[in-house]
Amino acid sequence: MRLVTINTSCDGQSGAIVGDEILNFSLVRNLGRPTVANWIPSTVMGILEGGPDGLATVDRLIKTLEDADDRMRQQLREEGALTPAGTTRLLAPIPRPRVVLATGGGYQAHIIEMVEAGALRQMPPPMKNPPAFFKNTNAIIGDGQPIVLPQNAPAMVDWECEVSFVIGRTCHNVSKKEALDHIVGHTLMNDVSARDWIEEFAAGKPETNILGKQYRSFCPIGPCIATSDEIDDPHDIDFELRLNGKIMQKDNVINSSFSIGDILSYYSQWITFQPGDIISRGSSTGVGFAQVPKLFLKSGDRVEMEATGIGRMTSPVIAAASPLQ
Repeated sequence: MRLVTINTSCDGQSGAIVGDEILNFSLVRNLGRPTVANWIPSTVMGILEGGPDGLATVDRLIKTLEDADDRMRQQLREEGALTPAGTTRLLAPIPRPRVVLATGGGYQAHIIEMVEAGALRQMPPPMKNPPAFFKNTNAIIGDGQPIVLPQNAPAMVDWECEVSFVIGRTCHNVSKKEALDHIVGHTLMNDVSARDWIEEFAAGKPETNILGKQYRSFCPIGPCIATSDEIDDPHDIDFELRLNGKIMQKDNVINSSFSIGDILSYYSQWITFQPGDIISRGSSTGVGFAQVPKLFLKSGDRVEMEATGIGRMTSPVIAAASPLQ
């Protein structure tokens, strides 16, 4: 399944990508006849909190649609419960997760390019454990929603394409061997970063770099949560980022220094993760700061991220229209 949150309200409504269309669970439920949709929560978070039974209910509804005749499909379209994927507005699949943890240092090639570009003064020693930081949830946007260049730091806004995994079961002190048992699926995250404070970062003040990652709209997530059955191998996912159609980042998670087990087992020593929490696996090479000459986002740009089994997320770039942005 590929679960989405449809942009119908502040919290949105739960749905799923079915072929080239999107099924709105709430509107199916409102058709006035008994159906498994009556048991599906109105939010993706609610579905995940329902555990395997909740996911099984969604799966049954999707299979019912896949087996439906043209008459039933047409009725769903007329009622607005089935809409074209290309024109249906989405939020992030979980608009307000409790935790978004962004892993750093996962790809050696990215570390090397940042050293060569001057963001790091020397090559750091090999990391035994994955470093990470929290992204603030007010920065989250979904597929099609714009990245806003902040008024006080518009000139050095950069991209970082990161495949991420989503927690499906409450967990604490998880072993590496058990890690995948607690993962419900995978999504994409762009760790958008204002690089204005990179000189302080290079001088050993990492908190300024992290603050540059917290602006509103600096955490696009989506387009969906691809449940684990959609991913052939979570250790073998191709991903890429395109800027105005040009490939800037292209890699596979197999090249990361840290596996899902490494990340979850380490951080679950302290954090009790809950369904819907999102953990990124870090950025690979190809960020704008490392280009020659350096290249940053500007108003009118279009960022596309894509990964095997997950799909494509698009983010237009706009200038801030008010101080709140």
